[in-house]
Amino acid sequence: MNVLDLSTLRGRGDHAACSTHLSGTYPLRQPTLGLRVCASSHETFSNGTPCRESLAAWPTVQSLVLEFLVSKNEEYVRMYAIRGRVATDLGARNHTYLLLTLARRRISDMAKGLPEAASGWLDVDELAHDPSMAPPRLNLDVHRIRKQFKALALANPRSIVERRTSTREIRLGTGRIAIRPI
Repeated sequence: MNVLDLSTLRGRGDHAACSTHLSGTYPLRQPTLGLRVCASSHETFSNGTPCRESLAAWPTVQSLVLEFLVSKNEEYVRMYAIRGRVATDLGARNHTYLLLTLARRRISDMAKGLPEAASGWLDVDELAHDPSMAPPRLNLDVHRIRKQFKALALANPRSIVERRTSTREIRLGTGRIAIRPI
């Protein structure tokens, strides 16, 4: 695993492209793979360099804005994770449609005035009518989604999809969502 001191990333300006989104132009960056998180600022890397950032200082899933770009026939769904003025292109993957479905439920519940804690929950059985979201496939997609968000160097990447195991419900871990047509 590659170990990366996050303080060396600040101000490098290595963004390859820009993209226009909801409220402006954001630099695009690729997710960071193989990153080791420091448990505290007192920890050191294997090369002896002190860790300057701890996990507590990292952004959370809830601090992201998820933007979905959806084709008219919904065969193509592309997703961006926007943090501040930086948009990360998460691509158009099969599991993105599951996130879009959860995002739509969350938006619908918020529009009905449900409280934050109650909005967006969807019973897994409601998704079973779609073969691409049947329980075995659903679990695999949730795993892939969490793995993809882990690469974003977030403090809590597993919470992108929240689960209530006792009631078999799932929901999107953030209410900061934008869905727009392509």
